[in-house]
Amino acid sequence: MSVRPFWIIPILALCGGPLHAQLGCAYPGLCTDPVPAVDITTTPSYNVWQDSYSNHWTLTSDQYGDVSGFVDVPFPTGCPTVRFTVNGSITPSIQVDGVEGYTTFSWTGTNPQPSNECGGITPVSSTYTGTIENKGNDYSNPSYWTNVNGQNGTTGITKQPHDQPASETTTAEGFGGSGVYVSVGQFRQILNASPSSTDIFKGRQVSESTGTSSPHYDNCWYSGSAFPKWTTVDGSLWNVGYYPVDPPCVLSENTWADDYIGYPYNYVQGYRMHWATGSPLYGARIPQVMSIAYHGNQGSAWAAYAYDTVGEDIYRTSVTAYRAGVSQTNNQ
Repeated sequence: MSVRPFWIIPILALCGGPLHAQLGCAYPGLCTDPVPAVDITTTPSYNVWQDSYSNHWTLTSDQYGDVSGFVDVPFPTGCPTVRFTVNGSITPSIQVDGVEGYTTFSWTGTNPQPSNECGGITPVSSTYTGTIENKGNDYSNPSYWTNVNGQNGTTGITKQPHDQPASETTTAEGFGGSGVYVSVGQFRQILNASPSSTDIFKGRQVSESTGTSSPHYDNCWYSGSAFPKWTTVDGSLWNVGYYPVDPPCVLSENTWADDYIGYPYNYVQGYRMHWATGSPLYGARIPQVMSIAYHGNQGSAWAAYAYDTVGEDIYRTSVTAYRAGVSQTNNQ
């Protein structure tokens, strides 16, 4: 029989056995996420951490990194599942721009219930340690365990299923500055947890892709235009809870910043010269799908959580940018 972290198997008399916001990284795979995970909370209860021994950890963490909860450990057929009380900690890395963030953890299961021997096996306390990778905030492999008898081993541990935002809230933050960006709208987003959930998404990574829904058009463009037709979003990535210049810009651990929407100003001027009349002269709408990474820091899996529309209308003396039903106007 293999060695398991929470088991002691008696053999005779011996114990043995087993401030500019991040503009988005436009090229997937090259977007380092320096933000560590700051929360491992399991809410609601069906979302638990599971290791390769099929132990199920139901845990919460507070603002100080203290961890509490329980782990349910399956015992052989005919024996009840044993529940251990868990206490421990998570320790986020210091955030350094350009360096991948991470979070170390130490979780100890004690006070088994029931505590009696069953099937030749006695439940004993064990400690798990490892590193939770960011971008997904849901994966640690390898993790290490040792029990009170000094037995030890390795395992993977994964949060199943991953935390999924229920929606996101978009706010208008003005326009992109000066020069060609004066006509580009700046929008900031907050990820919203599911009802009754306290999930914190700081350390996760989100991305955009072009959707297939309607409306989907750029009727500013015309045959012979000096400017390319706007048909897709850029495919950018953003790190949740990250802002490279200190606040007071990002106040929420669930904020990702910023999404810039609109035509560069030289496009605006060119289209105004071509389209002499109309109100608006013309505009564009592009479907945008937002997805969130899970399964560790490789971004190996993505789940869509929001389906939006972005775009901009050009008027004779102003532009209006749109994202997810939120609009803002600049008199440029």
